[in-house]
Amino acid sequence: MKQLFKNKKHTIKILFFLIAFVGSAKDMLSQRYYTTDEGDLLMLSGPGDLRLSTVFPGEGLYAVQLGYSPIKHIGITGSYIRDRFSREVFRNFGPSTSRVIGDYASVSVGGYFFAKSKKQKPKQFYLSENVIMEEGFLFDLYAGYRYGTIENQYSRNSNSVFDTHKYYVQLGAHWTFRIGTLSYAVRAVGLNFANGVAFGPLEDFELQDLFQGGIQDNAPFSFYETSFRYQIGIRQVRIYTGVTTRFADGDKRPFEDKRTVITAGLIFELDELFKKRPAQTMEGEQLDN
Repeated sequence: MKQLFKNKKHTIKILFFLIAFVGSAKDMLSQRYYTTDEGDLLMLSGPGDLRLSTVFPGEGLYAVQLGYSPIKHIGITGSYIRDRFSREVFRNFGPSTSRVIGDYASVSVGGYFFAKSKKQKPKQFYLSENVIMEEGFLFDLYAGYRYGTIENQYSRNSNSVFDTHKYYVQLGAHWTFRIGTLSYAVRAVGLNFANGVAFGPLEDFELQDLFQGGIQDNAPFSFYETSFRYQIGIRQVRIYTGVTTRFADGDKRPFEDKRTVITAGLIFELDELFKKRPAQTMEGEQLDN
């Protein structure tokens, strides 16, 4: 009887340890394996357009994007995204800090068509025509590729690193008015993970979940994202805020975290900022320099 009681006590200890370990393993693996970006929303609308956007840092996300239109109806963009995120988690032996380190670079090429509204004389309370936006509707289509690495540090002694490959096609519609714009875009995305490596005391079932069942898969994950952005300001510099939402199956590990991203930042029209404007006479007539 005493031996049976000892065995039961020993069994209860083992079960308690397994439950605690499985719970901590789940917490350990509830990390960020994919960072949603804002997409191509620089709104290139004419030959020579050169635009730069930068995101105000928020929740460890930093991003900068540059776009250029070499000829009419053609746009090229490139961007860099830096993801730094950490949080406190509770494991078997107390609190610990887990971290996410991601770096991504992307490039896209596309076409656009800008349907300008009929030009109207600006009212007195509007700014000079040199700084107000051209009114109209802009439609664009971009195809892009993003490469990066994502590292998850589950604890002080264990982490995983993956290469990520993202392919996408984006369709956008934008309305521009005198002091701002409204934009909406939808992206069809294919995402693949490769060259995964794990370090530290990760158990076999965790490796299986990471590399076979949940992350590193032969076929890319397919999903789509939508982005909404509002800009306000003058032609040369504007402030914006935006929301990007990811629509993907919730039971797939790469998409368990951060479904919606809210961002804000600045957009600079570099070609307008550095454009040399003609001088004007007292009567408002332009003079050639």
